[in-house]
Amino acid sequence: MMRVGLYVQNVWDEQGLKKEFERTIKTAADSSLDLLVFPEHAWCPGAEDYEKIDLEKDGNDKICAVLERVVGSIAKKAKCSVIFNRALDDGRIMSTFVGAGLVRCYYKHIATTISPFDFTDYDENFLHAGEYDAIDTGSYKLGMTTCYDSTNPLLNRIWGLQDVDLIANSTGGHVDYKKWTYYQKTRAIENNCFTVCTMAYYDADKKNSSYAMGFDPWGRPIQFENATGKIRNGREFPEKPGELYVATLDLSLRKTPPKLGTVDEYIDQTPSINKQQDLFLDPEAVDKELQSCRNLSPGLYVKTMKELNVVYVVVEGRDIYRPELIQPMFYADELKDMPNKRYVLINRWSNLGKSEYECFLSNIIRVRAAENYCACLLTSDSVVQCYQVGRNKNSQVVALSKQGFGIDLSRTSGPEAIWQTKAVGVRAEWRVNYEKMVQFCREKAGNLSDINGGGIAANAVPDSENSGAEKNESKVEVKAIKKTVRSKKPKINSAERYNGAESYAAQSPRNTGLFVKVAAGAIGLVLAIVLFLR
Repeated sequence: MMRVGLYVQNVWDEQGLKKEFERTIKTAADSSLDLLVFPEHAWCPGAEDYEKIDLEKDGNDKICAVLERVVGSIAKKAKCSVIFNRALDDGRIMSTFVGAGLVRCYYKHIATTISPFDFTDYDENFLHAGEYDAIDTGSYKLGMTTCYDSTNPLLNRIWGLQDVDLIANSTGGHVDYKKWTYYQKTRAIENNCFTVCTMAYYDADKKNSSYAMGFDPWGRPIQFENATGKIRNGREFPEKPGELYVATLDLSLRKTPPKLGTVDEYIDQTPSINKQQDLFLDPEAVDKELQSCRNLSPGLYVKTMKELNVVYVVVEGRDIYRPELIQPMFYADELKDMPNKRYVLINRWSNLGKSEYECFLSNIIRVRAAENYCACLLTSDSVVQCYQVGRNKNSQVVALSKQGFGIDLSRTSGPEAIWQTKAVGVRAEWRVNYEKMVQFCREKAGNLSDINGGGIAANAVPDSENSGAEKNESKVEVKAIKKTVRSKKPKINSAERYNGAESYAAQSPRNTGLFVKVAAGAIGLVLAIVLFLR
């Protein structure tokens, strides 16, 4: 068991901040925590010393002395290890872990003024210098991320490849709940670990609130209790600022599938038809479509459409849980000099259980579309679905028509859209070093068939054949889906799931109703012939 505390710090209330801090640290000390996590841009007594650190001039011993004095003081009072996040004077944003005799740092990579990706010696001083080595306390293994780093698959997978128990994210605050739960849940599932995230609260007029949240290795919301003992989970993650939220994590869950999974909170999102439809994909004709393309390498295809090159990245079954396999395909050498690329990720299954889709895969596919800025097509014996994201990475379920899924290719420009210089703290030149991380993670994984790519990728999972699934909605009673023996059924797809949409089954030659009618007619004809002959 591991006790974790998440501090939703109210940095907006400057006058009451010191008093709130002292109260929170006392609560932490009384809560028997193993780890206390602060949000991004947190405050503590002596925090201004962070701004005096000069990473270029100060030696390692001097820097560690400052961190131990500032963060170590918190750890001593809270009687536990601490993750504290603060910006340095040069703009670098740093999470610091102090505890178990260790001092470790993690620098923010995305949405920041200065990133590790800025440095020409990135591979020597970061990738191969132990900067991404997991923190091993002897009781648990830990990785750290900051805010938008959780939207990048490999900045999280680099910890999962080291078999960490927990990835702790410190976020600035006031982010979209729906988007953030997508990412945190996916990072837990694909890395077979717990994820936790806490935020700062700094603007009462912000549209989005700030909250503490987390998921277990099977994508189920972690239950938190605050100082008053109230328990909240699911859509009502704790969001009252200035409070400490505590959870007990059962680390044995990483090795043991639960009896119940939790259905994707947005499983019933209504499909929509794109106004701009540049490419139609018929889920029944994927193989035919790929045969019309140039096969560049295993799983990588390209089709030229006028001035565009449509790149198909094909991933089979549970390899979709392994970003260290998928990312090298998006950044393949064969694509380097190819202009005007658009990307479609295709995930093909021959046998997909209902609960695996509803509890895990629905969320994973959404995030794959967002993190790669591409369209994602899921095909299987039981589910057919297509996802895209909007300009702000909000998830869209694409509606199915008679022509297939109509994809807006203007929103599928992939790495070329991700790695362009933006005001929010991303620069085009960072892509060079990110591609080094892509190669590093691929090499670290070694033979993918021999590694644990995540609990779901490696183990049996709760599906409709052997267990139920929890329906997780705000103020809705949790119910278990009854056990069923799955027989071969017509595909369930976006058009069938929702009223008002055309049924794909009605277009399919394997339509069950049509089959019944034809069979009944044939039987009637045989009986008539028999009676005539008699």
